[in-house]
Amino acid sequence: EDRESYAIVGGIIESGEDPSGAAVREIAEEMNIECSNLKSLGRYRTDVNRGMGWVNGFVATQCAFINSNSSLGKRNMADAKEEVGAADFENQDVIMMSKKELL
Repeated sequence: EDRESYAIVGGIIESGEDPSGAAVREIAEEMNIECSNLKSLGRYRTDVNRGMGWVNGFVATQCAFINSNSSLGKRNMADAKEEVGAADFENQDVIMMSKKELL
């Protein structure tokens, strides 16, 4: 649509994963960033009227771009084409914000 917007990183918790593990993985997959410290903001219903999904919110700190040789930094896009939602990949830029700018 050729518009700019801000979005948080998100995804699905995979089988055998806990919410914080899923957050670390999604940040690495979507933004090529590794964060060593997550603070939970809690677990909340996303569609209260219908009792549907949950959101596990986190603030990630102590983050750094992943070296492309790192196992977390490697993503085979040929294999990714077979994944659910593969057509949903977007061109994303990382914007660093201070707490003051965020609040």
